[in-house]
Amino acid sequence: MADLNGFNANSFEELENLDLLPAGDYPVAVVNSAIKPTKNLDGQYLELEFQVLEGKFKGRRLWDRLNVQHPSEKAVGFAKRKLASICRAVNVLTPRDSRDLHDRPLIAVVRQKMRHDTQELTTEIRRYSPMGQPVTQGAAPPWARG
Repeated sequence: MADLNGFNANSFEELENLDLLPAGDYPVAVVNSAIKPTKNLDGQYLELEFQVLEGKFKGRRLWDRLNVQHPSEKAVGFAKRKLASICRAVNVLTPRDSRDLHDRPLIAVVRQKMRHDTQELTTEIRRYSPMGQPVTQGAAPPWARG
């Protein structure tokens, strides 16, 4: 049993709906980053936490994990290309630390993808581009649709 004396639920708002973000282009910024060990402890990944900057989903968080050290050269190569894309999008071509990428707006192209391990849908960032540069064509992105 836990003592909850003094807690008043009326002092807090309800949790927001955390359904998956619809596929689309979102204005985001890196708000946190860290190097973490891979699940198998055979490498490391750079975890980047993004926050949606505006629109209907303002404040929502997204994550991307880039294998910076991994037994698969293909995985490391893909991660380096993705990191280069982020660097170009925020115009920091030679970062000394992942914090150099923080708080700089860019566009994240998001899609929903089936996880192989749990068979559940998850949100995935497919690519990045600079703010103000159109990424996909068609209807307004979900974040701009009120």
